Amino acid sequence: MIRNRPLIVLSIAMALATPLALLAGSDGGPLDGGLAQALGLDTLSFTGTSSSSTGNGTESSAAVMLGKQIADNLYLSYERSLAGTLSTVSMFYDVSRRVTVRARAGSENAIDLIFTLRYD
Repeated sequence: MIRNRPLIVLSIAMALATPLALLAGSDGGPLDGGLAQALGLDTLSFTGTSSSSTGNGTESSAAVMLGKQIADNLYLSYERSLAGTLSTVSMFYDVSRRVTVRARAGSENAIDLIFTLRYD
């Protein structure tokens, strides 16, 4: 059992902060700056810890998401946890301004119909 686990996690987070800031670009925004363009992607993002329920309780992991707009109404994305336990390919197809179909395959399989109402 590791007694100083919070200290180790903090050290790892601090060690990753500088390289991630460099990848993000000069404004320190999301990772979809120069690196995403260099790879030919529209979106490149990193999510920190997120909780997912497992049979033994909750598990935290970080993930990387890559995305590309294929056509005006078609967007593809791939998400993978850094631990390698989860990976999902998603397709978003805009049927109209208000209706989108989302299909997911991988660790999570689903087809969703999303209806959007905007309140301005």
